[in-house]
Amino acid sequence: MRLVDPSVAVPRRLDTGPGCYVNSGVSLGSYSVLGAFVLINRGASIGHHARLGDFASIGPGAVLAGDVTVGSGGLVCAGAVILPGITVGEDAIVGAGAVVTRDVPDGYLALGNPARLVRRDTIVKAG
Repeated sequence: MRLVDPSVAVPRRLDTGPGCYVNSGVSLGSYSVLGAFVLINRGASIGHHARLGDFASIGPGAVLAGDVTVGSGGLVCAGAVILPGITVGEDAIVGAGAVVTRDVPDGYLALGNPARLVRRDTIVKAG
């Protein structure tokens, strides 16, 4: 089952996996592929030829330019911008408002403008 808000203009050439949820005001580019259980939040813009892996999540207002790949479990937070041809690896996180100008490896965190890479295992955990 897929759930796509009626306000979304769905291109003819879009492939979606089971369990996808596309919220209101989203712009989807043609020739894109959405894996299983992908979540795209309000007002996000997904460019042409995008590939979103299983369980990827795109935050509200995020912009993915053309030919962007987000690996399985990848998270692109609110208002982030990913430039054309960039790959965000599996289980990688792009922070809110980040502008990604180069690939983000699997399991890394990208923060800032332009985004800088931070290994997730170096982040001090509270508690």
